[in-house]
Amino acid sequence: MKNSRLFSILATTVLLLQTWSGAQSKPETTEKAKNGAQKVEQTTSPRRPPKVTNLPQAWQTLKTAEQLSSATVGEAAAPSREYKAFLAAAPFASSHRVEIDNLIIDGSPAGKLYGASLLYAVDHKAGLAALKKLADSQEKVTYRSGCEVMNETVGAIARSLLKTGRFMDWTLGAK
Repeated sequence: MKNSRLFSILATTVLLLQTWSGAQSKPETTEKAKNGAQKVEQTTSPRRPPKVTNLPQAWQTLKTAEQLSSATVGEAAAPSREYKAFLAAAPFASSHRVEIDNLIIDGSPAGKLYGASLLYAVDHKAGLAALKKLADSQEKVTYRSGCEVMNETVGAIARSLLKTGRFMDWTLGAK
């Protein structure tokens, strides 16, 4: 439970940092400005991460994910739909173990890696065991980090995650 909460906080923080950097402050006129004064106050309010309106859709997006995407955004200036689904599912991972297990078993190559990462967040030992099972996989997966795209095998990514806790800029968190 403690790890799930930490992962939830980390995932939300990443999303907030991504949206915060693109946020622009909007000028608001004060009562004095309306009465002829020339002063304009600048206020900023942090954008909130999108609320999950359809959690089953997030699980389905992860199950059929076409790529493993990191938090890094490219010219699109927005995270991929797969990464958004990952962030939407992460806070609920501890109470959706069946969905995570289904991702690892029946998911696309990228979906299996998303599932193993979510499982690691809620149960380190089970997450590592899932990665060990995926380490021999020769399934091809596309990895995207911003504008950089590369093809790799699920096994190579799983082995890297097992050895170092990261693959490129995708991390499992505190290993």
